[in-house]
Amino acid sequence: MSGLDDFVQPFQVESRSAQGRLVKIGPALDAVLSAHNYPSIVAGLLSEIVVVGAMLSGTLKKAGVLSIQIRGGAAINLLVVDVTHDGGIRGYARFDETKIKSLNSDRYVADKPIVPVLFPNGKLTLTLTEEGKKSPYQGVVPLEGKTIGDCIAAYFSRSVQSEAVFKIGVDNSDLGWRAGGLMIQRLAQKGFQPQSGDERIIDVNEKWNRAVILMKSCSNTELLSKTLHPHELLYRLFNEDGVRVFHPETLHMKCRCSQEKVKNVLSNFPHSEIKKMKNGRFVMVTCEFCNCEYKFLLDDIIKIDNNTY
Repeated sequence: MSGLDDFVQPFQVESRSAQGRLVKIGPALDAVLSAHNYPSIVAGLLSEIVVVGAMLSGTLKKAGVLSIQIRGGAAINLLVVDVTHDGGIRGYARFDETKIKSLNSDRYVADKPIVPVLFPNGKLTLTLTEEGKKSPYQGVVPLEGKTIGDCIAAYFSRSVQSEAVFKIGVDNSDLGWRAGGLMIQRLAQKGFQPQSGDERIIDVNEKWNRAVILMKSCSNTELLSKTLHPHELLYRLFNEDGVRVFHPETLHMKCRCSQEKVKNVLSNFPHSEIKKMKNGRFVMVTCEFCNCEYKFLLDDIIKIDNNTY
């Protein structure tokens, strides 16, 4: 591992009870958030979704994109994060600034049970798009839980039919935003047939419960540390049962917008929408993810769909 930030470290507990992923992200997260001047609570919750996206990016077996969206709030209308197969992350939020200010506290506090307050009728959507597949996989479930981690665990239980536990930490200092995450997922005991003298099947449940307890013993200080090596952290947590690490994956901020892509999207817009974007002779478009502004001559847009405005 070349650095102690912006990575995903896959691992497996040697008791055959769980596999997991450890995430630490600093500069890449700060790059995602610095494109916008988000209120603290918006930036903090978006950071949590970034961590979740990084943890779940291992579901991409081929080139593709994992997208996570949370909708259903009045103060925060939308949180969305995309993660590509090669660790490229982008994300943005839509919110009502007036309603954010009307909250009892608009400052982000880690582990605060605020999801039911902000998203009373919220929905979680996970979309997996991979090259070679005709249509993407999409799962949509109601938000169930008081924190983002709780909601993702409920998604696993409902849609993946698998037990998983998540721990997420986020911090903002003078040096910028950083976050960390730890997840473990229960391993299916496929083909395991205890023989005479072997462990009883009930021990499988005991080992999983033990892995959960050990995982939850990780402190936010350890999770967010810039100097604690991920291997040392995993050893601290699971050394009694043994832990195996696999090749880490790097993370970086990467928006996939471009002049050509935006131009192609505009060609499918109705005339009424195009007119709203006019600024003199130009059509102006700003990327919601990276805040990059694109400018087109109206004549260029006319040529695209062969229409006259």
